[in-house]
Amino acid sequence: MSTAEHPSPAFTLPPVPRVTVIVPVFNDARGLHACLAALAAQTYAPSRREVVVVDNGSTDDVAAVVARFAGMRKVDEHRPGSYAARNRGIASAEGDVLAFTDADCLPRPDWIERGIARLKESGPHAILGGRVEVFPSDREHATAVELYEMATALRQQEYVERGGFAATANLFVPRAVFAEVGSFEDSVQSGGDVEWGQRAAAAGYRLGYAADVRVRHPARATLRELRRRTCRIIGGVHALGRTKRCRFLGIDRNALLDLVPPLRHARVVWRHPELRTFGERLRVIAILIVVRYLEAWERWRLRCGGTPQR
Repeated sequence: MSTAEHPSPAFTLPPVPRVTVIVPVFNDARGLHACLAALAAQTYAPSRREVVVVDNGSTDDVAAVVARFAGMRKVDEHRPGSYAARNRGIASAEGDVLAFTDADCLPRPDWIERGIARLKESGPHAILGGRVEVFPSDREHATAVELYEMATALRQQEYVERGGFAATANLFVPRAVFAEVGSFEDSVQSGGDVEWGQRAAAAGYRLGYAADVRVRHPARATLRELRRRTCRIIGGVHALGRTKRCRFLGIDRNALLDLVPPLRHARVVWRHPELRTFGERLRVIAILIVVRYLEAWERWRLRCGGTPQR
């Protein structure tokens, strides 16, 4: 990972730092309830933590969900996009450390406790990305899309070690880092975590991966859900790629490479330990091919002047 010519200033966390968990939400009151229940069950001292839920223009009753939990509060961000919502949460936070997760995630009970311990072990200049465990609704009857998500989605260790960023589904950042590096790029619907992570690295901060700092994330189950996610990601890549401000992990291909079947990726997926049978592997390869050409179509649409999707 690259570092700045002039190292970033060191900072020292208090013995028991106050933690603000920031959770953006858009029309997912059901997922949010499960997420907040998991956060309410954290082993970290309740007096040293708070949860800020940022409602990004939901039409369901987010306020009623948040009101059921002590030590949690709601703020509003009407500009569309999860990064605009996260920036609103950062501005509202009171903690020494900001921990990010999503409304559809389920943090393990020791998530905050382990995250703070690993962050402190990492020393000054540290940022931490934790493990994201993608799971299906029913492993014995998982859809092809769920299997694909389990094998390919949210590969946090690879993001940290090869990409220089961590997905905001599981990210711990000392508040002082934002004071120097700045907030997320909020003009994009996806990829803001990539751009911010690489900007932080360029400023001299060190990003680490912690496998025992865990959240669970439900796998998408249908092609419609997967298509929406794919288009959102490609829109973010397109917007940030035009500025040459960051690099991505293999999804910022040019038009010619879009036409090449994803053979290398297929070989990696074929050996994935989450896939148990020959049939499961074939189903995932089929979805992989579909996604490759969905990406190609969306890139072509954007190059022709289309608008990135939310």
